[in-house]
Amino acid sequence: MSHYFASASLAHSELSTVFYEKLLVLAWGYDSLIVRFVGLVVFAFATAFILLGMESLSAFLHALRLHWVEFMNKFYHGDGYKFKPFSFALLADDED
Repeated sequence: MSHYFASASLAHSELSTVFYEKLLVLAWGYDSLIVRFVGLVVFAFATAFILLGMESLSAFLHALRLHWVEFMNKFYHGDGYKFKPFSFALLADDED
């Protein structure tokens, strides 16, 4: 499970770096206030909605998975039949 959090953290870090370098720093390189403002607005949108949206979705899915695992254990009854994998050798023995 820690591998998931490490990869999610790495993805957030890389996205943050891309948004910062390609939006904010690039926009700040221009002398126009309009370009700087648009760059700041797009950076704020990308940060707030994409990164926070991804984090919220990640937290929601993790909680949903935990609820599913914990909830389903209360109703599971192992009263089925033992699994026998398919085997041509067993089929040949049954035909004889």
